[in-house]
Amino acid sequence: MKTEDAADRHMAAKEWTEALKLLNAWIAKGDQSWETAWKAGWSEYKLGRLEAATGHFRRACSCPGAEPVVWWGLGVSLMDNGDLAQAEAALLTALEARESPLARSDLALVYQRMGAWEKAESVHLEGLRLHPDSRSRLEEYAAFLGDAGRTEEESAVLERAASASRK
Repeated sequence: MKTEDAADRHMAAKEWTEALKLLNAWIAKGDQSWETAWKAGWSEYKLGRLEAATGHFRRACSCPGAEPVVWWGLGVSLMDNGDLAQAEAALLTALEARESPLARSDLALVYQRMGAWEKAESVHLEGLRLHPDSRSRLEEYAAFLGDAGRTEEESAVLERAASASRK
């Protein structure tokens, strides 16, 4: 059984410590792939070890061929650790590489935490411009409106979301 397969199984079962043991052993043996660094970062993140997660995600970002998900992981770990400016930069990098409702939603949350409500709304509106009939994006925008105390607008967007596609 390959370490990668075993680590993937542990991750699927949410056995983060067990997955991390295998991944760290693989890294110690010289694995430098973005995939392994990403998985180690995600496992650390799920264990609440944000500094360690950030280190793995940074390494994943510097690997050749790294997918945008590594920038998203870095952004989320930085956001949860309170480093909002760096989280913003990482999430913007993720979105520049590939559109993602998850990265977009987290970027809007970073802006909310910064107190930049207009920027947060712009992020949501751009997502809706790109995918106007996306139920998940409409629901995210409605949640933002609720957080902003704009309950009438929130209700209208939720009604629209109820008839939108499940994307």
